[in-house]
Amino acid sequence: MTSPNLDLEDEVEGGASYLSPAAQSVVTPNQTPCQQAQALNQQGMSVDATKALANGLPERDAVWWASQSARKVSNPAHVPDLEAIQAAEAWAKNPTPQAQQVASLAADKAGFQTPGAWASQGAAWAGSGQGLTGQAVTGAVLMAAGQAGKPIPAPVAAAPNMAKPEVAVPKLAAELAKPKVPALAKPALEAPKLATPGPDGLTLTPKERAEMVKNVQPHLDLGCEVGNGKNSWRNG
Repeated sequence: MTSPNLDLEDEVEGGASYLSPAAQSVVTPNQTPCQQAQALNQQGMSVDATKALANGLPERDAVWWASQSARKVSNPAHVPDLEAIQAAEAWAKNPTPQAQQVASLAADKAGFQTPGAWASQGAAWAGSGQGLTGQAVTGAVLMAAGQAGKPIPAPVAAAPNMAKPEVAVPKLAAELAKPKVPALAKPALEAPKLATPGPDGLTLTPKERAEMVKNVQPHLDLGCEVGNGKNSWRNG
């Protein structure tokens, strides 16, 4: 399998080094991962909020969360994505080496282009260390949130440009999670005043950031349900 290259600079296992400095100043060690995520999203740090929960949950719970977030925007016509979601769920329920291999193949088949593919890749990377599963889960959840409740588009059959891309997660996912808002009818000279870099490195207008917070919130709530056992692979 050809897997994408990842930037591991800020994804160190243990502690909260996967969070931006601004995010680390918001959270406290006595908070649960869910509490950290909710606090960060309330501050407009949706990417850090997703990272906090993705890295704070046990790997099986994190992969289950990613798979359930992917299901929220799954499309029956997108067979590779559905197969990847099922593979991620199967691994979470029974994390055998065989299930992990199936998840790896499913992520590969889906081309790393859907939430389900990254949920499955999270299962494939489980146990490898360096925060790899957390990265994949972050990507899956942010991709799902970027759909804002709309099913992902079905792939074009036999499209020649569907080759597996070399991507960076969660940076690609963060870009995909940016809400698609119409261009503002403002003079060009005013545009720089509207979009400013945030602590997460994303340059968004206040409206875009508020929309991103809104879109990510239901997925964080779902992750918290996974964390407290209300939605679990144990019950599947």
